[in-house]
Amino acid sequence: MTKGPSRTSARQRPSPNKAVPVGIGFRVHIGWATAVTVRDCPPSPLAIEKLQLSNPDVAESLAPYHAAKGLDEPQRSHVVTRGAQAVRRRALTVLKEVVASRKSEGLSVEAVGVIRGSERSAEDLRSYAANIHLGDADIFRDALSDAADELSIRVVEETIDSFNALRLGKSGAEGADFSLDTKPKPWRSEEKAAALAGLVALRVTTRAKSATKS
Repeated sequence: MTKGPSRTSARQRPSPNKAVPVGIGFRVHIGWATAVTVRDCPPSPLAIEKLQLSNPDVAESLAPYHAAKGLDEPQRSHVVTRGAQAVRRRALTVLKEVVASRKSEGLSVEAVGVIRGSERSAEDLRSYAANIHLGDADIFRDALSDAADELSIRVVEETIDSFNALRLGKSGAEGADFSLDTKPKPWRSEEKAAALAGLVALRVTTRAKSATKS
């Protein structure tokens, strides 16, 4: 799996005696994603990784809609489908490896948070170039969500604004303790966003499981 270095610290390592529940948040780009593994109580990032979601052996998977630009049907559909299928296979392989890596570190991946794009404007919907870009981004987001589903991991998909709203809750007070106590340096904006998605997804899943037990 092609990925950037995982930035962790010794203070963040969990006890080897019990699996610690964690969430993974994804800020997805065309071809790759920033992934942040987060625990709760206290909220802390445990690993930050850059994951390659395209398959270097399948050129169409780098950006399926862009690869099909200018082609006529049915060739256009064939190129997009081939690229999207390669992305889905790659995403499943990558997520399996990340989950296995977390397990070896004494962590149990309970939830995945995927940040969706904001609502599309009328201008975007009219723009062919914008639709190609948005379509490619959706392919990679959907691939990660589908991979999590296949691994029976709960998926929470929201825009960054919605993730912030879920963190704050109706009262505006819930989640006010979201201060990651061992922030890496540098602490980039997309890493903050992915960490938020992972934390919210973990909390939503934890509440759902508690409600089921009660």
